[in-house]
Amino acid sequence: MINDLYILIPSRIGSTRLENKPLINLSGKSLIQRVLNNALEITENAFVATDSDLIKNNIIDISSNIIMTSADHISGTDRICEAANILNIDNDAFILNLQGDEPFVPKKLIERILFDYSNNECDVITVSTEINSNEEINNPNCVMVETDKNQFATKFLRTGNVHNPRRHVGIYGYSFNTLKELVKLKPTKNEIKFKLEQLRFLENGYSIYVSEFNEEIPPGIDTAEDVILADKYIKNKSVSNVLVVGSEKISSIVDWNDRNTCVLFGDGAGAVLITASYDPGIISSNIGSNGSYKDLLTVNPDSDFIEM
Repeated sequence: MINDLYILIPSRIGSTRLENKPLINLSGKSLIQRVLNNALEITENAFVATDSDLIKNNIIDISSNIIMTSADHISGTDRICEAANILNIDNDAFILNLQGDEPFVPKKLIERILFDYSNNECDVITVSTEINSNEEINNPNCVMVETDKNQFATKFLRTGNVHNPRRHVGIYGYSFNTLKELVKLKPTKNEIKFKLEQLRFLENGYSIYVSEFNEEIPPGIDTAEDVILADKYIKNKSVSNVLVVGSEKISSIVDWNDRNTCVLFGDGAGAVLITASYDPGIISSNIGSNGSYKDLLTVNPDSDFIEM
């Protein structure tokens, strides 16, 4: 397994689809805050790379893991390369380029990438997941990837014919040494035409291994509709009803890193479910001064009934 892991998150204000996209509020936190928080649960070496003071001032509320970069970069890959240089990362260190609009990337997916990179010789590693509908295939925002029998990418397309198409997830991993080579490559015609930077890597002879991950990957944020869906996804992780679940004092400790938790408060006479959320910030604010760590228990939020 890879020990020297860095997650670098390129972020800029100048999105053409959503104004100030990194700062969009998703149920009480900005998009970029959620992306960084998610990454920090995987490694303390997670950093946002940006040229924006607005993003910097937003991130500083939750973390000092911010690298200020040049405003002249034409791609996120160029931006994280500068950030890696500033951080003085070793050439052999493994870098994950995590898009700043992917707030819900599962930890299992990252673990899959690390395992596959360690067990396959490749220059670049990325991810695919199942396509569930023709609507996805016909959506140009859903990038499709085709692979050979060994799971190496042969084609990336927004529309068109792809053999056994799978949805491409915009996460890339490589050594810092490889990253420094990639940023020296000139954009290719197909990259410019389809606005797919990975085509530059592929068309210059760099191998791209595609990890397959078939569990749920909540979509990233590209459109106003995605913002609505993201808010719904967050709220669906919460349970608003109150249940009496037992007669003895609860003494288990909450695992704040477990995203699928309900929180119960016990007062000795019984226990009530007062909130449930994958977001520790929501949990702690709802509990306030009414409870302490020893008064809490975590359970699966999908449970309709809890036996004590």
